[in-house]
Amino acid sequence: MKKRLFLLAILIPVLILSSNLPGQDGYDLRMTIVENAQINGGEFDVLVQMKASADSFKVGSSNLVFNYNTAALQFDSLLARHNFSGQFYANMRTTEPVTGRVSINIELFATNFGTMLPDSFINVVTLRFTITNNQESPLILWRTITPNATVVFLDDEATIVPAGALQGLDISLPIDDVEGGASINEFRLEQNYPNPFNPATIIEYQLPVASAVKIVIYNVAGQMISTLLDNFQSAGQHKLRFEAKDLPSGIYFYEMWTPDYTIRKKMTFLK
Repeated sequence: MKKRLFLLAILIPVLILSSNLPGQDGYDLRMTIVENAQINGGEFDVLVQMKASADSFKVGSSNLVFNYNTAALQFDSLLARHNFSGQFYANMRTTEPVTGRVSINIELFATNFGTMLPDSFINVVTLRFTITNNQESPLILWRTITPNATVVFLDDEATIVPAGALQGLDISLPIDDVEGGASINEFRLEQNYPNPFNPATIIEYQLPVASAVKIVIYNVAGQMISTLLDNFQSAGQHKLRFEAKDLPSGIYFYEMWTPDYTIRKKMTFLK
């Protein structure tokens, strides 16, 4: 009986300590499309954004590293610096350690003088790519493996901050232009064309405001076939290409989801 009481006395303080641990710092990264010329040789501009996913913290020297599809894009330049340049930071620069891999370099000069990262997204840099094949997906994906994995330090220049949600651009190349400058005041999902189609079809949609958007393909049994888009996009008219060459002929449904609306339409694939 004495041994049991002794063990209980040891365990109770441990439980109390673990329940009072502070929230762990973390960060989220995302990319949003700023400009898309759609045509081969045109510009494809991407805005990199960052936020604290738990407690706010001050950012130290860091590298934000991602891969991209060299069959779709060619990296051009760092188009604009928005935060983490000037004062106690060197001007941000980008390097391409190997073809298809880009590193955004944040360099802090003075320890413990970093910029506070808030819990809402702030702009980091705008990057420019050149479209080399608009039938390919950009496949811009943050790196979490070595070599050249994404790493973020606190401004003590020693503590590594764990990554949270890393949202890239694993989508088809859409159109971000508003045709003819027409005013867009509603969420719309257009009928695909051509319809019936073989093997590819175009899906157009419009957003009156910038919004999270998800577009998914289902078969008649309600099974999800493909996610064409799952990203935050600017207001305007957009376009996606869906290719069904590996699917059986039949009727399919495509659905657009936003936080405010869900719209579904039917299309027919005929081999």
